[in-house]
Amino acid sequence: MAVQLGNGHTASVLCLDVQRQTEQLASGGENGELCVWALESKSLLKKYVKADCECTSVCFSKTNLDILYAAFEREVFVFDINDFEEPILTYSFNSEEINQIALSNQEEYLAACDDSGDVKIINLPEKKMYKTLRNIHSNICATISFRPNRPQDLVSGGMDGKLVHWLYPNHKCLNEFNMRELLDTPEDASAYMVNPPFIHHVACSPTGTYIACALQNGQILVFNGSRKNLSQLFTLHAHTQGVSQVVFCDETHLISGGNDCQLILEQSISHPMKINWLQYYCKDGVRYLLVADQTMCISVIPLL
Repeated sequence: MAVQLGNGHTASVLCLDVQRQTEQLASGGENGELCVWALESKSLLKKYVKADCECTSVCFSKTNLDILYAAFEREVFVFDINDFEEPILTYSFNSEEINQIALSNQEEYLAACDDSGDVKIINLPEKKMYKTLRNIHSNICATISFRPNRPQDLVSGGMDGKLVHWLYPNHKCLNEFNMRELLDTPEDASAYMVNPPFIHHVACSPTGTYIACALQNGQILVFNGSRKNLSQLFTLHAHTQGVSQVVFCDETHLISGGNDCQLILEQSISHPMKINWLQYYCKDGVRYLLVADQTMCISVIPLL
């Protein structure tokens, strides 16, 4: 049975991240609220509020257990979990609202994509701008992910329906995939009229062998990431409305959440609200799905 984490947010929860070593959950939401929770006790540990904005993305450091990154409008705040009253550092390099932040595998870089279509790469040890990736996305860049085991590679997805594979130190686009072209078949034509294949979210499997794209037309496009260049593998017809989130449990199991209020693994799980963000968490062999939706609570769902 699902358990809810409440009494932290006063409006919709927009994003989640899990610090697995300390068993903490970070959640960002509307009304500029950033919360940190203890997963074991299901209790609220910390809360920070920045008025008149939204917290759109959160990301725990895996190398420094006290550090949490959070996006508020055009800025990335760096927090020390032990002193949560104010950020210890602020990065203000993006020109428009940030949609997602992500850390590179060695945490030398942080990427932040925004509504302008740009991806800003920040050098964390030197605390300065490193690169700006632009001129490929013609619309909002909604999502980004560094490729596991390929330290110079990053993928981004946008409202232009493009998945872009970057060699980011060289500002180079290695692969560009247009979802409209890949999915443009007669049986899909009716879906395009109402739901174009915008990319809401991308996720890489733990080794980077697979990359999944959550699309507005209800489909999930899966790519082969085992080689340098990406290639299309197959399409999952999982949802009746837009897919908002995809997350890998392991190398071969994927969970998706959509605007049809469905969470899909091997079986479909009905959820009362549209899904904003998913995180997977495993403790003592028990698997949990953490769900942020349009309510002010976070659902903790045990998986069979």
